[in-house]
Formats: sequence, C-alpha cells, structure tokens
Amino acid sequence: MAETERAFARTAGQKGWQHAFYDFFAEEGVGFQPGPVKYRENYRKNPPPPDPLNTVLDWEPLTGDIAESADLGWLTGPYVVLDKTEQKRPRRWGFYSSVWKKQPDGTWRVLADLGIAIPSQGDSLPRQPFTRVKTEGSDKPARAAGAENLRHAEQALADGAAQGVTAAYAKWLSPYARLHRNGHMPFTTPAAIRDHLARQPQSGAWHTLHAEISAAGDMGFTYGSYALRKDSAVTEKGYYMRVWKRNAAGHWRLVFDVTVPLPPAAK
Repeated sequence: MAETERAFARTAGQKGWQHAFYDFFAEEGVGFQPGPVKYRENYRKNPPPPDPLNTVLDWEPLTGDIAESADLGWLTGPYVVLDKTEQKRPRRWGFYSSVWKKQPDGTWRVLADLGIAIPSQGDSLPRQPFTRVKTEGSDKPARAAGAENLRHAEQALADGAAQGVTAAYAKWLSPYARLHRNGHMPFTTPAAIRDHLARQPQSGAWHTLHAEISAAGDMGFTYGSYALRKDSAVTEKGYYMRVWKRNAAGHWRLVFDVTVPLPPAAK
C-alpha cells in the first residue's frame, strides 16, 4: 500500500497531480473541496489546466496501518507544493492523509483524502523510513457487526463532545492516536492531543456522512461535517475524517483524526 502511494506521488511529478489523482482514486473516492466530492467524477466535468505541471505536489508516506484482512488501510506523511509559474510563490507545506481500499483486481485505490497545512519545513521534502503504526494487543478482535457498529462509536463520541471536546476525545483515543489540525505539526500521543484540545476548550457537533469497515471488522473509517462552539457561539465549521481500530477487547478506538475548517467565505 505504501509503495502504491509512492507510485502515486511519482505519477504526480510526471503527469501533474490532477491526472495522478484521477489514476489512483477509486471511482467512489472523495476529496474535500471543501466538502466531500467524488474526485474522478469531478475531474471528468472539470479537466485540469493546459499545463498541469505549473504546480508540483510532492509527498511521501511516513506512517499508517492496514486491516487484518488487508483490504483497507490508511497512510499519512508530509507534502510540499511547489509553484513553477512566473510568480514563483513560496513553498506550501502540509500533511496529507488518505484511506485506501483494495479493489477486486488487487490494486489499491484511494477512498478519501484530506490534508492540513503546517509551518514551513525548509527547501525539500524529508525522506524518512516508513513505519507502521503499532497495534493494541496481539489477539484478533471478534468481527464487528458492520459499519453501523462503527456509527455507534461515532455517535457516542459526538454525544460526549456536545458537553466538551477534550473529555470526549480522551475517552476514545487509542494509545497510538494521531491528531492533525491546520497550522500545527501532527500531535502523536494522547497526552499531546489532550493538551492541544484543552488549550481551546469547546463543545462540538459532528454529522457522519460515511462509515466503512474492513472485511475483518478490525478497522474502519468515517468522514463528515463538524461545528465547534464556545459559549454557544459557533467558532469553526468544517469537515473531518477519522480512522478507527478495534482493540483486542473488541472496542473501537480512535487512531487517526484530521479536520479542515471551511474558509471564511464558505461558512
């Protein structure tokens, strides 16, 4: 799966990132513009510009995980956007996150992709060895009841967040959780995640638009919309994507969470 991601990135450098996304997304795969849009369908309606290499998007998988059934997985890593036009705008940095699904022909294709912006990281993309996220326990969990079972976990998280986001997340975080937020480097421990959320105490509301699990029932992902509030006033709206994994006891735990707020004009 990670090697497919690297091939995806190489194709972007050769043909342009829009063409590469079309080649490597599943037909039902979504990007966020700012809400979820089926990328391949949108591409056919809105073809890329005449010179797709005017803007170069480069990225590298850093970490991720795969389901026991090897049919669903996720990856994340740094990306950099290079402007090749006459304006030569400064490099833009971020962390991408993508969920992959194995297709009937055995190839991996993207189901969903959502990224964040981070502070500048210098002149070139760091190349680091890929490491798989650790798992909780060695025993295989019992098969889940289906995507609806995952929706129950999502709803329980949302119910808790209505009273307070920090406490709600603390209850559901895996020991190996990652949190991605615009303008920040990824938070990669439960303590760092709780500290970040506690610095801006808020309540929240989420609406799940999609939930899907692996054939083994051990991994699932969701995406949807969210709104954050402070003192009853909405402070932020946007879209989220999450990856969940069941631990050895059979309980869903949150292993990856990324949000991207809507730009002011889109609110």
